[in-house]
Amino acid sequence: MIKFWTLILNAIILLGSCNFDKTTSHKNSLDKNSNTKLLPSFSEPNSGFGANKILLNSTVKRYFSNKKFKDTFTISIQGSTILSGSVIFKIENSKGNLLLLEKYPSKYLIGYALDDKASVKQQEEYIKKRVKEFLLPEKFTSPAIPNSMIFDNDYSDKLIWDEIKMNQSSIGFNYLIGEEKNCSIAFSSKFNTVVEYFCCC
Repeated sequence: MIKFWTLILNAIILLGSCNFDKTTSHKNSLDKNSNTKLLPSFSEPNSGFGANKILLNSTVKRYFSNKKFKDTFTISIQGSTILSGSVIFKIENSKGNLLLLEKYPSKYLIGYALDDKASVKQQEEYIKKRVKEFLLPEKFTSPAIPNSMIFDNDYSDKLIWDEIKMNQSSIGFNYLIGEEKNCSIAFSSKFNTVVEYFCCC
């Protein structure tokens, strides 16, 4: 009788320790025959559930941290609705390792661009526009810091600035959150991570 209840107890513990984690993945493919391979792939996949539902997604592969292998830049809106969701901006290298992950309320993509009377539809359309344009080719520059750019102590760190500027093969990416946070990032070989070499305001 003791053995029977011992078996029942072990079965309950075993079942309770199982992890029923269900994930849904979404991949955007690039047209191999297209002349616009560097343009971001934009979609409205509607995958996932609740807070993890992917409502908008834009992805592009670019050389950034490595000159031989492209990194994957992704911006997505996740949540129940576009307006109440979150902006997820991430960069992964060719091995799938995360180089950068930032998260903001989706309304940060609107900033002060629309007035208070803007309808839900207008706000959603503006967020869609921002997501589509977030990873355009002109957002990437090389060298990251051209010789003509002057260091500004208010918006840059001297140690990071000097390292990135000295590397004329460095690749920079510029992005805007809201209408105020304008940041430029690059991959630092010295620190082996993504760094902000300029961020205002």
